Amino acid sequence: MKMFVCPIHWTHWRKDFEPDCMVSLVDSPEDLEGTRPPWIEESAHYTDCFLDLENSGVRGAPSRSQVENLILWLQRYVSEEARFLIHCHAGRGRSPAAGYIAWALLLGPGREGEAFECMVRSCKEKELLPNRLVVSLADEILGRDGRLAAALHDWNSSVPWRRTYQC
Repeated sequence: MKMFVCPIHWTHWRKDFEPDCMVSLVDSPEDLEGTRPPWIEESAHYTDCFLDLENSGVRGAPSRSQVENLILWLQRYVSEEARFLIHCHAGRGRSPAAGYIAWALLLGPGREGEAFECMVRSCKEKELLPNRLVVSLADEILGRDGRLAAALHDWNSSVPWRRTYQC
């Protein structure tokens, strides 16, 4: 599988990569206008709108049903031959979480650390902040017993940048 995880403004610049599947995770439906390049079939473009929030129950945060829908869509397209372009606004939170889920689906249970490393190598941005809520919901849905979340926790413990939280 090939994957490029990026900010929204890179979606049309990757024709040389020839992606055949695209995931767009943005704040609102208006943000989706013009994001799908002409070489991506509409049926191969997954879209959803939620904020890059990590506290469940907060208005606009990703819900369990949204992560379930993402997983169901990814399961149809993930394969050794697939070429994914995955983006959110900054390419640092929602899209790396989605990329991580795709790699975890391809590699299977027990290879979560490897899946995380594959996701990191797939990202244009390097100061990643994969959305913990998306990853923890995927962990539960896929029955990974905390292994998806553990790889993300290990990453967060090893990098100098952090999300800042405000009350």
